[in-house]
Amino acid sequence: MIKTKTKLAQIVIIVLLALIMMTGGVVFLCNEIATPPTQMEESGEDNRVYADNHKAEIHLSVYGGKKASVNVSGFYQVGNYSGNSMKGGPWSFSFGPNDSKRPSVTQNPVSYVAHYAGWIKVESASVVADGYVLNESTYASLHGLNNGNWNGRDYMTISALNGKWKVSDGVTKNGTRYFYINIFHTVRINLHHNDGTETKSTMKISTAPDSWSGNAPTDCSWVKPAAAFIPSRNGYSFKGYSTSATGTNLRTDSAGNWKSTKEIVASLSDYYAQWEANTIKLTLNKNGGSGGTDYVWYKYNTNKFYSDSACTNQITSITRPTRAGYTFKGYQGDGTCGGNPNESYIAYGSTEFASDLCSDIYKNATLNAVWEANTIELTLNKNGGSGGTDNVWYKYNTNKFYSDSACTNQITSITRPTRAGYTFKGYQGDGTCGGTPNENYIAYGSTEFASDLCSDIYKNATLNAVWEANTIKLTLNKNGGSGGTDYVWYKYNTNKFYSDSACTNQITSITRPTRTGYTFKGYQGDGTCGGNPNENYIAYDSTEFAADLCYDIYQNATLNAVWAANNYTVTWNGNGASLDAKLWSYAGSTGYTSSNSGSNSSYTYSGKNASSSVTYDVAISYKTPIPFKLGNTFNGWWTSASGGYMVANTNGQVVASVSGYT
Repeated sequence: MIKTKTKLAQIVIIVLLALIMMTGGVVFLCNEIATPPTQMEESGEDNRVYADNHKAEIHLSVYGGKKASVNVSGFYQVGNYSGNSMKGGPWSFSFGPNDSKRPSVTQNPVSYVAHYAGWIKVESASVVADGYVLNESTYASLHGLNNGNWNGRDYMTISALNGKWKVSDGVTKNGTRYFYINIFHTVRINLHHNDGTETKSTMKISTAPDSWSGNAPTDCSWVKPAAAFIPSRNGYSFKGYSTSATGTNLRTDSAGNWKSTKEIVASLSDYYAQWEANTIKLTLNKNGGSGGTDYVWYKYNTNKFYSDSACTNQITSITRPTRAGYTFKGYQGDGTCGGNPNESYIAYGSTEFASDLCSDIYKNATLNAVWEANTIELTLNKNGGSGGTDNVWYKYNTNKFYSDSACTNQITSITRPTRAGYTFKGYQGDGTCGGTPNENYIAYGSTEFASDLCSDIYKNATLNAVWEANTIKLTLNKNGGSGGTDYVWYKYNTNKFYSDSACTNQITSITRPTRTGYTFKGYQGDGTCGGNPNENYIAYDSTEFAADLCYDIYQNATLNAVWAANNYTVTWNGNGASLDAKLWSYAGSTGYTSSNSGSNSSYTYSGKNASSSVTYDVAISYKTPIPFKLGNTFNGWWTSASGGYMVANTNGQVVASVSGYT
């Protein structure tokens, strides 16, 4: 029975709609005729309302010289139409612009009255129409109607009915509900994206009269556009739509909500998106560097840059960061926020801000500092040494070393310098250009380049050769003498002397050697190990160690003892005999000859009966004067007039030392 009545209601509505379209009345457009829902008594909870005093008031709004025809059907029809009241159903009625009556319908009970794709669907909570859920708060302002004059203009073409419940006293079965029906207007409008292209969207919106005030309504209210119609634009924020391309009178907010609930609109109206340039924040990642500017702000596509987020303090440059061992090459983006990956945008070369920065990067981004490793030149100060490599180059932090400034000829070692008296211990820096002071960086031990050299020393620097004084051993050759010190050691150029090779027992003198008939004159070198040939270095006169010994002789050496033959004055006492009036001086293999030179070694006496004196060198074979005494034979020279021992034989040949005798 219920299903039969439902089918009958469908047929009645279809016929009425056809009649309305033929008579020029207000047209209700629909895409299809849907089958109304069947009563739900067969499944689940019974949603019908059975209270005796329930009523539904149907308020109709129509204007513009058109007549409205409304079909209302229900699954239970009781009562009859009478005056301003309608009982029973289904109902079909129409009224025109001069009809001041507000027909109302009371139906008892109301179960389902539906409009869905051509039907009115009434539910206890809401009415769904054209894809929009019309809830209590959305159209609260549309409920007030009065009995004024219905004159007005033709503002719209009616396309559909929409309605809602207004619950006055709860949702129980005994509640009273009022149902309002308003006639909606559907138009299409053009939404221009207004972003420099011809892109636009066409969307369908619905409007409804706000209220009646005697004349036809002069305003219509918008339904919120779908979010899909809110455009996006790199670097900009959508502010809303305006009716002109450069308009400031926004008709919607940034979320697409129409600012006014009373917006007059015509079909295919043009609305233009309005944009506001975003404030872009650039975070400058130093990427291992330090110092300099941290952030830059700008309004997108304005080519003005600021040091503050409010964009009040304009700047034309940044403070560039620094990084030991590197040259700053600028800031680059990675392309994730716009722009080209690995393109320099800030502070590269003499350029502070690239001309396309403000248009390329359209949202907050991090730019990364780009660094180029410096070419470091190390000057190798020989520090008293000579020879070897003069310079080394490397790219900072690359651990590759070169013999040329272009860094094309890679090397793995240097030629080490030399220095007399020293052992080379490597090259050290002083810390002023990076690195640890007094740390060996080059050519120490078996290591050529320290592993941390290329990262420690970050700018051109001078490394100084480190030298360790050698321990010098002097062998003292007695050279015919005996006794005394055999060896002396010292640290080169330290002027401290030792009796042991470990240089722990310091001495200030040596024990001198001795040699019969000679006077020790000191130790001399031959110049082959440094120093001057035939220069006395040790134990000469009152000097033990020459001041220049420790730096003249720079390697192990043998010093030779120097001896001076002792000179003696011999008085040849003729012991009663007469001597030739001559002083005999040695003249090589010929013995002694007389001379008149007047020197200490040869001069002429004037007397004969005295004794004469002469200086002799006992290291050389020579003959003494031969005295003459009449009646006697010369028996040699003796150390005493009677006794003693012979020092020269009858031929005048010296046979014994005459030291200490006259």
